[in-house]
Amino acid sequence: MKQTHRQEQIIKNWALSKEFGAMPHEERKERFDTIAKFETLAVDIMCSGSSRILDVSAAAAKFPIGDMVGETLGAIELPYDTFFVDFGHQESLLIDRETNLFFEGAYVKQTRNDGISNFDIILSCNDPDYASSDDHPIGLTLTRMSRFYHIFIPGDRPLDRAVYGVSTDLDPFVLGDRFAVVAGTRLASKAILYLSDPCVDAEISYPADAPSDLVKRARMFDADAASELNWRGYPETVFVGRNVKFIPTLKAHSREHESRYSLASGF
Repeated sequence: MKQTHRQEQIIKNWALSKEFGAMPHEERKERFDTIAKFETLAVDIMCSGSSRILDVSAAAAKFPIGDMVGETLGAIELPYDTFFVDFGHQESLLIDRETNLFFEGAYVKQTRNDGISNFDIILSCNDPDYASSDDHPIGLTLTRMSRFYHIFIPGDRPLDRAVYGVSTDLDPFVLGDRFAVVAGTRLASKAILYLSDPCVDAEISYPADAPSDLVKRARMFDADAASELNWRGYPETVFVGRNVKFIPTLKAHSREHESRYSLASGF
C-alpha cells in the first residue's frame, strides 16, 4: 500500500516476467487471482478520496494484552466498508525469520446483515526489498505479496473465540507460524474495536518521509498534489494512537457513540 507507484509498475509487468514462465499453471493462476482480489480492494481504498489507510503501528504496543473476552463486533459501524490497517513491523507477526516475511497489514471489509456488522479480515504480507532495488526479482516480490490469510469474523461471535477461527481462503505458506496468523487477526480486531471508541486518538496526516512541498499543497486542498502523493506512494493516512501513552481498555461502541475517527472522516 505504501509503495504505490513502484508496486503498480510491478503488477502491470509481472505477467511478462520470464520468472513466471516455469511456474506451474495452477500456481500462476492462483497468484493472479490473489493479486486481482487485492487490486480491487486497493483501488477502492486508494481512489476513494477519503482516508482509508489506518496506521496502527504506534497503537499496537499500547493495546491491552488479552483476548477481548466477551467482546463482539456486531454493534460497530465504521465510516467505511473497506479500509487497510497498516501494522508496521511487529515481531509477533513474523512468519519466516530467514526471509523476513511478516504480515504488514490487513484489508478489512465490513458488511451489515440484519443490523449486525460482520468483518472480513485479509492479512497480507510484505516484501521489504521490492522498493529498494531495481534488480529485485519480480517473481519473488509478487509471490510474497500474494501470500495472505482471509478470516471471517461474525459480528455475534465473541472475539476471544473468533480470532482462533479457521480460514478457508489462504496461502498455506503463512501457516508456517500459526501464532502470527492469530496475532494478526487479534491486532486487526483490536484496531476495529478502538476505532469505534468515542475517545479514539486518530489524526489524518501524511507519512513523515513524504515530500514536504507536496504535503503543504495537499493540506491546502490542492487535488493535484494529493494525487501526486498517492502516485508516489505517500497516501493520506489516519495515524492511530500516536498521542497517547497507553490504551487501557477496548470495548465495542455502536455508531450512536460517534468516534473521533468517524467525525474526522466526514462520516
